[in-house]
Amino acid sequence: MGFDAWFFARMDYEDRVKRLANQEMQWVWRPMEQSLGDSVEIFTHTMQTMYEWPDGYWYDERDFGDKSPVVSDPTLSTFNADEKSASLRDFILDKSGHYLGNHLMIPWGGDFMYANAHLTFKSMDNQIEYFNSVYDDITLVRSTPYMYLEALKAQDIAWPLKTDDMFPYADHRDEYWTGYFTSRANSKS
Repeated sequence: MGFDAWFFARMDYEDRVKRLANQEMQWVWRPMEQSLGDSVEIFTHTMQTMYEWPDGYWYDERDFGDKSPVVSDPTLSTFNADEKSASLRDFILDKSGHYLGNHLMIPWGGDFMYANAHLTFKSMDNQIEYFNSVYDDITLVRSTPYMYLEALKAQDIAWPLKTDDMFPYADHRDEYWTGYFTSRANSKS
């Protein structure tokens, strides 16, 4: 297929609920198994919270939620790294119950973000450094999709298998997305 994995966020709400409950947010997808068997497959990763950073980390100058940067200097009155770290730890522990293995990908950004990239990266660096100094059972690292995939491969996990299509899908009951994209390109002609 030309690439090693597919990371995406939008999936049918009923499928998402089932996958969250069964630790199946990642799987090997064989979209054409009936005709091509296992010769066409791809590792697939579904984002738990769409493709955006956790709540409380929206570091943008536009009006997006909590814009307070991570302040890790305890001598400052704006010190908040302890609260931010506790919140992030809770997020990670919750997320770990939905994915196999001991590596998690946490997106750090979102649509139309990084108007102030310096603030975002400085806060991320502060968060990583402070978090890692306080907790010894979870380690945060800045990573790439490639590094994440390599870490997952090293764990030798038997991934669930999916062989059907994912479209149409619904965000909620009677709210379907169809036609804007298909995993079967020939269906659009």
